[in-house]
Amino acid sequence: MSYEELLERVGTQKHLLHFWNELSDDEKKSLAKQAISRGEVAAIVLAGGQASRLGSSAPKGTIPLGLGVAPCDSLLGIQACKIALLEKLAKEEFPEAKETAKIPWLVMTS
Repeated sequence: MSYEELLERVGTQKHLLHFWNELSDDEKKSLAKQAISRGEVAAIVLAGGQASRLGSSAPKGTIPLGLGVAPCDSLLGIQACKIALLEKLAKEEFPEAKETAKIPWLVMTS
């Protein structure tokens, strides 16, 4: 994501990115892992509803994609695996935060 895209997303909170361009990619990644280790990050998914048009009674996000990478073989599974990886990376860099380096995951379906 570019700096300009970030500026657009933060709206009136542009001061949060005042020094963003002065940070290296490694520093940005470390700050992200630090925020995860402190329990300051959450993930929200606004998912579609039932996959009835696809011939299933299951939520769309749980339908197997056929990637052969269980347990990550659905849209929600892929997100769950990414969240678990981010938690793991945060715990590796900040081992003292094993209990707090958790990303709450909220999934809303219609």
